[in-house]
Amino acid sequence: MMDHRRTKAKKPTERHERIAEALAAGEEIQSTMVAEGYNVHQARQGLAGVPKMALRLLLEKTNPDLLEYAQLDGSSLKSLIIGRLGKNVAEGRDGGVGSAKQLGALKELNLFQADSLVGVVIVNAPGLDESAKLVTGDSETHEG
Repeated sequence: MMDHRRTKAKKPTERHERIAEALAAGEEIQSTMVAEGYNVHQARQGLAGVPKMALRLLLEKTNPDLLEYAQLDGSSLKSLIIGRLGKNVAEGRDGGVGSAKQLGALKELNLFQADSLVGVVIVNAPGLDESAKLVTGDSETHEG
């Protein structure tokens, strides 16, 4: 039997706040995590070991503008990428193009994939009898 109770959205804890504050201040991840009671194995994982809520708080503290971009839909992101590429081309510099390319390669956007994935199209394939002649070297012009 399935439990259909709604789960409450997680709220940041004081522990998350302290981790985000320490990382925003430039402290090392491993020492911060161990100081907050996480085991050494998790602390050694670097950013992968930091709780998602603490990372979100860190992002809010260091660069809140990035959170707005995370909420954009595919067409808005596509416009943003094309605009950034156009700006970089117009100004003659390459700043941010690598990021734009990575973002454009997302499965949802798929901006950099060829329209047609087909390599060769066989319009009129030979029949089985003709294929066998080609393989064995027999043909109508070959004298036996």
